[in-house]
Amino acid sequence: MSMVCEVLRVSKALAQGVITTPSTIHEILESLEGSEAVLSLEKSWDGLHFMLTGTMSEGVSPLNFLASGGIPVGTEDVGYGPARVIAPEAVIAIHAALTQISEDDFKAKFNPEQFKALEIYPAIWDEDHGELLGDYLGYFLSMKDHIALAAASEEALIIVIF
Repeated sequence: MSMVCEVLRVSKALAQGVITTPSTIHEILESLEGSEAVLSLEKSWDGLHFMLTGTMSEGVSPLNFLASGGIPVGTEDVGYGPARVIAPEAVIAIHAALTQISEDDFKAKFNPEQFKALEIYPAIWDEDHGELLGDYLGYFLSMKDHIALAAASEEALIIVIF
């Protein structure tokens, strides 16, 4: 079974509403499915989290947002636990931190051998280095752009792993 991560851009009001009424998360996810508000990081999320934080599942805010940042949406299970909401103020901090990471910085930190040794998900680290780097750099740049849009619009994020 796969573990896929999606990063959803939502209004501050919608984010506050889902925190107040967690049971609405399922209809929100359904209503946004296929929209430009949703960025699927597919299975790359764990490798991206490790590259941003140097940790397996924790890390320091704001760069820990993929695996452990934000406020859990109650106990509503959306696949692998509850979704998490990241407030607009935190989105702006994430954006600022991500802008400090250049493509060259990303490429220099990309180490499939280390990911394999640490059992970073998914177990694909024996594949071609150039192809892996291209895929992960693409996800990273898409994520930076997606979060930049959210920050510019003062939107919140919902992080879902399913």
